[in-house]
Amino acid sequence: IQVVGYYGWGFYLPEASAELGLNRAQGGIVFGLSTLVGGLVSPLVGLAIGRFGLRATMTFGFVASGVGYFSLSSAQNLLHLALGYGVLVAGTHAFATIIPTQTLASTWFVRYRARVMAVLLAAAGVLSPLIYAFHGWVLSEATWRTGWTLIAAINIVLGVIALAFVRNSPEDVGQLPDGAPDVAALEANTPKSQADDSWTAREALRGGRLMVALGLAVIATGLGSYARVLPGLREG
Repeated sequence: IQVVGYYGWGFYLPEASAELGLNRAQGGIVFGLSTLVGGLVSPLVGLAIGRFGLRATMTFGFVASGVGYFSLSSAQNLLHLALGYGVLVAGTHAFATIIPTQTLASTWFVRYRARVMAVLLAAAGVLSPLIYAFHGWVLSEATWRTGWTLIAAINIVLGVIALAFVRNSPEDVGQLPDGAPDVAALEANTPKSQADDSWTAREALRGGRLMVALGLAVIATGLGSYARVLPGLREG
């Protein structure tokens, strides 16, 4: 749900550009800045999870990005958009999205980890029509500024939910991963391939799998340029 705001840039850019006197190149610069900042802060997300835990990290991510989205609702020029979306939103939304949710799944599940990951990743595709409908409704009934305000409110609510319900690990509530009754049962149900597939940070950095994953991530990031495709389609 949180990504409804991050992917809203392409929907609101034409109206914002018309009101603020911006061209498409300037809108692309802001989105490019957000991609750069989001990549730079990603290692910090892992460090934050390790130091402060999932609950605190996700709560911070939701609330801080909510503040960033709210700042967009009052933007008056390119600099305001760049600071609000390109820096504040891009630099904080990662603390509440992909890395924390995947870490949550890895922490709470062992045998069913792959299945839970698949559900999480599929959720974005399932929710996509709702995201389009939301932005379409906002633009038909209100303005792009109202849209950013609503998105800010959604993020604050999600922050409250994360604070109230997210737990760092099953052990925090007296449980074990997969709901196993005891450690022996957990070990018995853990596939041998998962039990043996443990790497140090150095081994992961030197392995070929990481390079493949990074290559795919670069390709996926390039495909994210659809945020600039939408304004072009609407202008055409």
